[in-house]
Amino acid sequence: MPSPRVLGDKADFVEKHRRRLVRDAEKERRKAVEEYRRKVTELEQAREDALDARRAELWALLFPDPLAMSEPGIDAVAMIGGRVRREIPETRSRISSLTVLAMFRADADWMDEAANPEQKAKLKGVDPRHHPEAGWFSDPECVERQRKRTEETLAKKRDTKRDGRTDRENLR
Repeated sequence: MPSPRVLGDKADFVEKHRRRLVRDAEKERRKAVEEYRRKVTELEQAREDALDARRAELWALLFPDPLAMSEPGIDAVAMIGGRVRREIPETRSRISSLTVLAMFRADADWMDEAANPEQKAKLKGVDPRHHPEAGWFSDPECVERQRKRTEETLAKKRDTKRDGRTDRENLR
């Protein structure tokens, strides 16, 4: 803690040079705010460039399929990424700038693999209209899948212990 004399000297210095100190601080603030605005503009452009690159990648992956021409489900305004797209809630309260930056990072992570559901299915080689395990009862593959699933369920049930004994032991 500075002594009262040092504090008095500092107060005198500020009083004597206040105009210059305020002018210099104001100049630095203006410069910093302008730099911040420029960076936000750069961020907007960088995001748009990333969206364009993802669109081009999807086109290269999917063409000549008509899905190559569809939008990958990227809404440029007020969206954050993640496994489930979430809209940024309208808010009347303050949001931490760190939260906003985290949302931009999540948005960038999401954008790295952005695609609409149909495009994702096509890229995985799956027909989105059909569940992979759907089938006809007369289809041998469907019958075999069902038989295996039933056996697995029964095996799990047999291995389940009740009172320290398996179901088989409980049946005796």
